[in-house]
Amino acid sequence: MEQLTQNLTGKLFGDEGYLGKQLAAALLKRGLVLMTTMRKHMKALPLTLTDKLLLNARNMAETIIGHLKAFSSLNLPNAALRSMLSRIFLLP
Repeated sequence: MEQLTQNLTGKLFGDEGYLGKQLAAALLKRGLVLMTTMRKHMKALPLTLTDKLLLNARNMAETIIGHLKAFSSLNLPNAALRSMLSRIFLLP
């Protein structure tokens, strides 16, 4: 995770698999705020409308990635495909 985020600052959007106090604290020390959807048993934190929209866009991108992987013959590693498609869908 450190290599992927070494030159980033701001908010980092991920899925529930990245939830963890240690990771969030380590990223916060480097200027990144970890934003994830909450699990059912967790107390929801207040999110801005922008953060909610970005989390929804991230979920939509993951759905599209899943469909592309299922219906295509691309033989790319998961991380490479996810990174490429995230740039297409989430960057202006």
